Amino acid sequence: MRQLFTAGTCLFLLLIYGATVHLPAHAASGTIGGDIFGLQQGVFHTFLNVTEKYTDNLYNSRTSKESELISIVSPGLALALPGSDVVDIKMNTATGAPGGLAMSRYKMDTTRRYQGMLVYNPEFEFYHDNSSENFISHKVKGAFQYKAPGGLTFDVADHYKYGQEMRGEIGNPDPDTYYSNVAHAIVEFAFSPKFSIGAGGASHTISYRETNFRDRNDRVYFGSLNFHPTAKTRLFFEYKNIDVRYDAFLSTDKENTEDQYYAGFAWKMTAKSQGTLKVGYMAKDFDTPGIDDPSDWAGEIDLTHAITPDTTIMLGASRKYHETNIAAADYYTADRVTAMYSQAFTPKLKGDMMLSYGKDNYEGIILECDTYIIRPALTFKPRRWLSIELAYSYTERFADLASMDYSTNDYTLRIGGTF
Repeated sequence: MRQLFTAGTCLFLLLIYGATVHLPAHAASGTIGGDIFGLQQGVFHTFLNVTEKYTDNLYNSRTSKESELISIVSPGLALALPGSDVVDIKMNTATGAPGGLAMSRYKMDTTRRYQGMLVYNPEFEFYHDNSSENFISHKVKGAFQYKAPGGLTFDVADHYKYGQEMRGEIGNPDPDTYYSNVAHAIVEFAFSPKFSIGAGGASHTISYRETNFRDRNDRVYFGSLNFHPTAKTRLFFEYKNIDVRYDAFLSTDKENTEDQYYAGFAWKMTAKSQGTLKVGYMAKDFDTPGIDDPSDWAGEIDLTHAITPDTTIMLGASRKYHETNIAAADYYTADRVTAMYSQAFTPKLKGDMMLSYGKDNYEGIILECDTYIIRPALTFKPRRWLSIELAYSYTERFADLASMDYSTNDYTLRIGGTF
């Protein structure tokens, strides 16, 4: 009952505080969270999400399903210097991805000479029937960009997380706790409005509490050639080298170097349409002679298009190698596709439909996993600063190993505010 009281108290305080606070002019256009949210112009911003979640399969198990009610309290603090009404640090991380990024990171989109941003977002999870599962995660993201005279731009970002892997990911009933940090830097020089070159590097460190065979350090080096047909479009060629080193002695046979080559197109024609598409080739070179060195095609797509002022579609997809999360496997090829349809019914009421598919094809063992997710959601904004979301999520996974199959239904009520 303590968990329910805590969440209920936070909800009550949120609503009471909101009844007396001045409504920020820009809050209506933002998404409440640690990545992107519209707020009043300023240096300091705060936000709070309170969530009640019911699941019928807490451990994502095929045979031993257990329902649970989870209360989640997620406050946050954002800093922007100079002051900004939007805090936007795009770093989509993945623990298995070499280099730590699920999707490529590009420099901040700002017209200012310099811009700095920092977001801290802890999350408190309280389990009604399984209090031993209670957990506090932490996420810190920061970014800074400086545009020097003469066309030179420096852009750095860092993402630190203390969190847990998803239950049932590899047939595990208990989540594995980890520390992860991704530091990323980009240097770009524009010879003219039409041509520019870019280079940079990244460091990814990850350490697990239980499965230490996954502990590793990645070093990334990359470069790009860019041609800008117009001010809103970019054609580019990109090369990336990733050096993967493991900490555990028993995992040194999985150490490898990966090369990636891409050709791509990025656009931001208007506020209606923007995105990035790149396709290329990836190849791994393992230090151990007994492991075959694979090569395959790779790619990413990330686009947003507003069909009408009230209708938006989004598509994200990637194909790349991931470092293994199963000790007996060498690595796996990860395919990801996520599509979202968003419809504003009124200025205060919006509906979303998210569809997702993921495929993990392991090498070194016979295992393939296919995961499907459908998530409809309805969001009501009674105030500019206040958002209420009701969502349902269905997840089903099929695997060659029957014990890793599962299906899960989640029902979520989230109340969030920006202040």
